[in-house]
Amino acid sequence: MSLGGATPPTPALAWRHGQGDVEAKNRRRSNGPRAGVGGGVDRSTVRRWLRRYRLSTARMSVLADSAAARRAGVDVVLRRCAVHGETPHRQDARGTYRCSKCNGAQVSARRRRVKEILVEEAGGACVICGYDRCVRALSFHHVDPEHKQFGVAMRGVSRSLERARAEAAKCILVCANCHMELEAGMAMKPVEFPTSIPG
Repeated sequence: MSLGGATPPTPALAWRHGQGDVEAKNRRRSNGPRAGVGGGVDRSTVRRWLRRYRLSTARMSVLADSAAARRAGVDVVLRRCAVHGETPHRQDARGTYRCSKCNGAQVSARRRRVKEILVEEAGGACVICGYDRCVRALSFHHVDPEHKQFGVAMRGVSRSLERARAEAAKCILVCANCHMELEAGMAMKPVEFPTSIPG
C-alpha cells in the first residue's frame, strides 16, 4: 500500500497507517497462549461477549457459587473435585472452598516430608538399637520433658520446619519399641546425650 509517495514510509508512519510487523501485532492481540476460544481473539473480547449474552464459563459459575455461599455464611459446600468426584469442600482461612480429601492428603504428605527431614537430620536410626527400616516407626523422645513445648511426632510436624527442628534438637531419635521402654524406665538413654538441654 502506497501512502502517496514513491519512497517507502518510515516505521512510525507505517504503524500509524496500519502497516508494519503484523506478527508482532498478532502476538500483542492474542495475549498469550490462553487467549480465548478462537485464534487472535483476546480475553477482553471474550469477556465482553459473555457479559453481553449473559453467558458464563464453568469457572465463572464456581466463583459465583462460592461468593454466594460466603455471603450466606456456609462453611461446607458439596462440589465436584477432579480427583475425588463429588465431595464436601470446606472454607479455608482465605475464604476459598477446598476439597476436604485433597486438603487432608496434602497435609499428610507435608507432615511425612517434614518427619523425613527431621529423621535424616537426627541420624536416621534409633540411637539405642540402630533400627532404621521404617521412618514411621521412629519417634523423637525428649531428653528433658520440662523443656518440651510440643510433641514432634504428634501435632509438631504441622508447624513450621524451623520450629520442628528446634524442638527435635531437644530430643533423641528412637524406634517405637525403645521409646516405650524409655517411657517405662526399662531402657537407658545413651550416655553421649546430655540429660538436660537448655531451651
